[in-house]
Amino acid sequence: MGIVNGFSYANTCRTTSETIKKIYETGSDAPEYRAKYFIVTFKDDEVFSTDVNHIFTIESVDAIEIATQVYEKESQRGFVDSYRYEIFYDGEFSTFIGVDATIQLSIFYMTLRVSFIVVISSIVGVILLLYLFSDRAIKPMIESYEKQKSFITNASHELKTPLTVMSANMQILEMTTGKNKWIDKTNGQIKKMTKLTNDLVTLSRMDEDRAVHELKKFGFDDLYESIISPYEGLAMQKNYKFQSDINEGIYCVGEKESIYHFITILLDNAMKYTTPAGTITVYLRKSGGKVLIGVRNSTDAFSPGKHDEILERFYRVDKSRNSKTGGSVIGLAIAKAIANVNKGKISVVSDGKSLDIFLEL
Repeated sequence: MGIVNGFSYANTCRTTSETIKKIYETGSDAPEYRAKYFIVTFKDDEVFSTDVNHIFTIESVDAIEIATQVYEKESQRGFVDSYRYEIFYDGEFSTFIGVDATIQLSIFYMTLRVSFIVVISSIVGVILLLYLFSDRAIKPMIESYEKQKSFITNASHELKTPLTVMSANMQILEMTTGKNKWIDKTNGQIKKMTKLTNDLVTLSRMDEDRAVHELKKFGFDDLYESIISPYEGLAMQKNYKFQSDINEGIYCVGEKESIYHFITILLDNAMKYTTPAGTITVYLRKSGGKVLIGVRNSTDAFSPGKHDEILERFYRVDKSRNSKTGGSVIGLAIAKAIANVNKGKISVVSDGKSLDIFLEL
């Protein structure tokens, strides 16, 4: 039995040595180009033999310590210190082979460092280029945006004077000739144009003067009387069902006047676009530490999901831009600007049967 074990051990050593040479030696006889390795063999969990003849950087004691440490962990292959190891099992013998991978690890870490330096240098270079050329690239867009805002503001102010003159002239004409449908239609268009002009001025001012808004803590005690109640009669005239769900004792931080204007915009929008005999609900409540202010109205014009696109300026659900409902089509854009001024989030959600527009503060 001992002879068989001796042959088995000899075969194992010969096989592992041949494997090491075949894998790691380059074919050159120069020692510096040959693999440096050591072998520790275990029998019945005890060190049976040690071979450190092929490596000069480690002593037998250190080789046994490293091999024993790995052997007890029952890890068949991996890295320990700067050695790549593998354990071969042959009956009662377990042979640990550790190959010096110092050169390979040095190359790996050097490549890693060079790659890191290249990546960091590239990032710094890109940031530097962006810093140097961003002003030149973005400046035309900024100038265009500023010119657009300036045009809207100037055009709105310039339109106010002729609209005022036209309105005065129509009143004089009505006093001299009496009422007729042509005068009524003209007055209606003047009012519509005046509202559009005022809305443009409001939106432009909010864009330009956002920093001057002072946000304070306030309550909604007078919300119903000052904002909501006038719409009940209007809803009754249009055969709408009007509901209010206002929780008491709610406070928030913001600009009270602009938030009340926000609610007015949503109610005006609901009065224009609610389906016949539909329902309008205005609500104020707390949810998850946030104050929710919103209006829900019956409409089947939207598919289920979010529809924040209607908050953009001059957006119409009806792509034909039908203006039968009136309105300046920038009311919800003003509502969005108010939400930004008050550091809130405005959302538009539909369930297919109703549209819910609300502000989180």
